[in-house]
Order: sequence, then C-alpha cells, then structure tokens
Amino acid sequence: FAVPLLQDTEVEGDQAFAVWLRNPSAGVQLFQPNATVTILDDDAGLVLSSATYEVNEADTNLVVTVIRTNSNLGTVSVNYVTSDGTAVANEDYAPVNGQLTFAPGESVKTFLVPIINDTEVEGDETFNITLFNPSAGAKLLSPSTAVATIVDNDAGLSFSSASYSVGEGGVNATITVVRTGVTNSLVAVNYTTANGTAKAGEDYHATSGTLFFNPGQL
Repeated sequence: FAVPLLQDTEVEGDQAFAVWLRNPSAGVQLFQPNATVTILDDDAGLVLSSATYEVNEADTNLVVTVIRTNSNLGTVSVNYVTSDGTAVANEDYAPVNGQLTFAPGESVKTFLVPIINDTEVEGDETFNITLFNPSAGAKLLSPSTAVATIVDNDAGLSFSSASYSVGEGGVNATITVVRTGVTNSLVAVNYTTANGTAKAGEDYHATSGTLFFNPGQL
C-alpha cells in the first residue's frame, strides 16, 4: 500500500511516522505488526558560521564561512553582500558580493573580504555581512547576518592640549603626551622645544629627549 507524502519547504531534519498491521483474519498470526517510515528531509538550511567575526587590520582577508545544514541532497545556492557599519568600503575594507553554490554532498563554503591596512588611528570599526536570495530547496537560518570587527593596529601620540600656560615664577612647565589606539606594544617618540617670542637661555631652558610608552601605558 502507498502512504501519500506532503512536500514542504521547512528545514526540519528527517522525520518519522509508524505503520501498523491490525485485525488479521482468523488463524493468521502477526509476527511484525509495526514498522517505522523515515521521511528524509530534502530542504537545506543555509547559515553563517557565526553572528560576529573579528579580523586584525593587518590581516589580508577576513574568511567568512557559510554552512549548509540538514540536507546535502541536490544543488543549492545563496547570495552574499557586505555593507558599511562604522567601517567604510574602499577605505577600511574592499566590498564584496557574490553567490555560493553547494554541490550535492557539500556542506561548507567560504568567501573572502579583503581588509585595507591604513595608518589612521581610528579605533575598531565594523561592517556587515548578509546572506540573501537562497535558491529553491534552501532556506536561510539564523544567523544569516553578521557584524565583522576590524581591530585597529595603529597607535597615535599627541599633546594633551594645543596650548599650555605657566607662571614665570614656576619651576617647570609640565607637558603631557598621551597615546591613543593600540596600546599593547612599546612605542617611543622624540620631543624638543623651539623658540617663539620666548628665547632659550633667556626665558626657558632648551629641552629635548625621548618618551617611552610601555605596553598598556596610555
């Protein structure tokens, strides 16, 4: 006998139902009165491997992984695209868009987002990754969007102020230099004074030297 099946588009994995034999004729014994029928799901789910990615600004590319779940039957495809967050396309990363095609039996695909290494001290920045337009027989699962963070690898050094003032009777003028951006390395900077209306040797002592910032020191 035949049991009609209903085709749906839900990504639900393999499912099962039971069939039974009942009420045999007199004198007939049932040795295997029940069986299980498994419906093999032919719908695929497409999903990003993570809702967040992180890449160092010095890295060449961010590798993004897309996974096909549940069914590896048939050929399915999905489109992908990047978009700006706080990171700007063609300044911080190269925008990409395209299509991934999964052949029968394939469950993992990747694509690359090129990262642009600049010298701006701008802090960590983000851009977005989106999957869209799955082919027939496939459905987007969560996460189908992700936020990628570009970790800034640049450090900046600056005076704490554009101007300082000190009374003539003071012993020293204290000048403060601050570091911004990356702080996990040892950096150095030279400093020197130069005459304005005040003259070295008459109004102040000419001063020069080197400042060192230890890892973690701002």
